[in-house]
Formats: sequence, C-alpha cells, structure tokens
Amino acid sequence: MLRGLGLPAVHAERTVIAGLNVLLVARYDRVIAGGLVMRRHQEDAAQVLGVLRDLKYEADAEQAGVPADRRGYAALFGRFAGLTRGPADARLVLVRAAHANWLLGNCDAHLKNFAVLHGMAEFGSFRLGQVLGFGLDLAPLYDVVCVAAYPEMDQTLAMRIGQADRWDAVERADWLALAQLMFPGRRVGAGVLARQLDWLRESAAAVLPAIDAAVADGVATRSEAKPIRDVAGSRIRHLNRTLGWDLPADTDAAPIPRGGGWALS
Repeated sequence: MLRGLGLPAVHAERTVIAGLNVLLVARYDRVIAGGLVMRRHQEDAAQVLGVLRDLKYEADAEQAGVPADRRGYAALFGRFAGLTRGPADARLVLVRAAHANWLLGNCDAHLKNFAVLHGMAEFGSFRLGQVLGFGLDLAPLYDVVCVAAYPEMDQTLAMRIGQADRWDAVERADWLALAQLMFPGRRVGAGVLARQLDWLRESAAAVLPAIDAAVADGVATRSEAKPIRDVAGSRIRHLNRTLGWDLPADTDAAPIPRGGGWALS
C-alpha cells in the first residue's frame, strides 16, 4: 500500500509453511557484487541518535529528559535525515511517510521503525562496504500496521504531529509545524509551509485507491481490507473538516465482516 502512495517500502508477501501463516520479507540489506553476497549494515533511528530503545516513543523520551533534537519528528527530520547522503530527499520521504502512517492508522511509527543502510562504494569492479563508511541511505519503510483497526490497543501517536498526540487532534497548525521541521535551523515563510499540505492532499487522495489496488493484486481480500479502508476514510473526513477539503472519503456502503489477515506495507 505504501508503494501505491509512491513511497519506498519492503517487499512482503504472505504464505503458509508447515500449516502456519507466515509473512515473508525480502532482504533489502544485501548486495550481490561479483558473485558475492555483501551485507549492508542497518541502524535504526534510535541507534543513530544514541537513544535507548526503551525511549523510542517521544513521550517517554521527553519524560526521561532526552533533548528535543533527539526525539520525535524533530530528530527524524533533523539529525537523522541530515546524516544521509541526500538529506533533502530523505526528509521528503519521511514527511510523506508521516502522512501515510497517519492516514493508514499506524500510530505506532516510532524511532525504531525508521532506519538507514550503510552505503557501498565502487572502484572499477571492486566494491568496498560499510567498513569504510561510504555514506548512509534511508532504508525502505517497514513495520507499517493499521493499529487503528484494533481499538483495544493504545492509539496515542508514537511521535507527535505538531502539538497533537492523538490522530483526531491534528489540526492545520500541527501539519504546518510538522512541515517546518523539514527545514531545521531555517525560517520558512507561511506560503512555503502551506504548499507542503499539497503532499498531504496527494496522499489522502491516493490512499483509498492504493488499498483497492492491493486487493486487486491479491495482497489482501476485500474483507481484510475493509477495516483499513474504514480507518483511511475517517482520516480523510477529518482532513476535509479541518482543512476545508472535499476529498472522496466514502468506504464500502455494505458492511463486510472484519478479516483476520495481515496489514501489509
């Protein structure tokens, strides 16, 4: 579904092994060079930022006294993206991932759900790996789950959007505050920030078709996709109310029993 929104995501597919339903995720941290399989070392954002894994949620990190530039989206768009070979491109992917997670009801997008891969350098036919540290690239997105389809689970946002820590508390000012974080250390005009909302609108307009495309491709059944469509529809309606948009937000009119399948990236 993330690929339907134009975002890089892991390739995952489900199958049955020995009678068990399993999710297969293709390795993205390996490179084949000269007939050899070489490893690309991965570090998640918490590791990169030097934050304990127990403090991967913004509220916990704040309570523990972790500085603002090492927690939440401020850290992700700032220090974390700034270490990659393409900081501007990384920030664009990350802000659009924030939009996608919100639209798909994934409130559990914390620091350990974003990562970088140590790069490879090539000299003629010879490649040197991460041992010599040739740059960092943003890893494809992973572990994107529609938590909102399970109302018994905590729905607090792992990382605040602006001042909001609940999905239905996010207002225009919060989206603009999130966009401001893409330009660390710079003063950005209101017009530039407002244009960042175009990305959110594009993602909101594309999310229901992306879910439907996943069903058409056999990634999920219609009944399995139903709760995710309902969540996305509720998010779009919220945007329509708070931002004055009129995006289509209708989900299936006829009730469909909730499926028990996977919520795939």
